[in-house]
Amino acid sequence: MNKKYKLLLLGGIFLWIFQQYWMFPTDFGSYDSLNFALSLRFYHIPSLSPHFPGYPGYVWTAKIFYSLGCTPLLALILPSLLGTLASVKCLLFFAR
Repeated sequence: MNKKYKLLLLGGIFLWIFQQYWMFPTDFGSYDSLNFALSLRFYHIPSLSPHFPGYPGYVWTAKIFYSLGCTPLLALILPSLLGTLASVKCLLFFAR
């Protein structure tokens, strides 16, 4: 294996460990976050799970991650992370 690929693999493993243990919070910071977590199992806006307007696209994407085995907290973080990465990619594309 090339030295460049070994370094890339080592960096990927380090980032995975970093994001698993230090990057993401371990508990919900507010009732609002908890209501979003409850909406992964039961989506019902009148019972404030989550609050109005409900953000159906966000909850739907989080439900996909939740069904793949992520914790509710991680399932709620990943759509935001992917959206941020996609927006950066778009900005870089249009900046050229």
